[in-house]
Amino acid sequence: MIRQTLLTMWLAVALVCPFAGMAQEMARQGDAEHLVPQGWESKQAVGDLDRDGIDDMVVVAQPNDERHLKVRDDGYVYNFNPHVLAIYRGKGGGQYELWRLYKDAIPMNASETVSVDVSVGVNQKGVISIGFETFASAGGWGNGDIEYKIRYQKGDFYIIGYDESSMARNMGEQEKISENYLTHKRCVTTSNVFDDKVPPRTKWSSLPAALLRRLGDEPLNY
Repeated sequence: MIRQTLLTMWLAVALVCPFAGMAQEMARQGDAEHLVPQGWESKQAVGDLDRDGIDDMVVVAQPNDERHLKVRDDGYVYNFNPHVLAIYRGKGGGQYELWRLYKDAIPMNASETVSVDVSVGVNQKGVISIGFETFASAGGWGNGDIEYKIRYQKGDFYIIGYDESSMARNMGEQEKISENYLTHKRCVTTSNVFDDKVPPRTKWSSLPAALLRRLGDEPLNY
């Protein structure tokens, strides 16, 4: 009851000022606590992306624009706002400056039956990982994980790898795909998590040589 009352009050404010969520943007500079607008959900990862000895920051944030919120009959709120991906260059002293901003790199999820959890990380080599974990609560038995590997080189950010893991929860059949766009190699492993008698099978193949895709040229599909 309290949650429903608060939600009703919030929606009333939104009706008075329908474009309040639209006015907010990621900060162009500042410390880590003040880069994301108030009320947005966000995840952050820190690492030295350009190898200059100063940590940079990658932020995945989800706005709270009320036009992309949907209230279920029981009061649960779906947030279908597309995530914003921001990369900040470290300036030292805990300060960051906006380096790249991608508003269309992560597509919008508009399904009430498929949840998508977005993650972000940076390893010791300065490689960014953007991950998507999907779970179908109705209409299917599938769930999976997808992760993109992104590296800064030649003045921009490029996708250098792709990993995907999927499983059918009813049958236990699992498939893992790993693609390396630097070595042009692809590895596919199949197994069954419910049956130890089914041996894992691995198949390697070559990918056609191609120019690396820049981050932001196309959405990171999941």
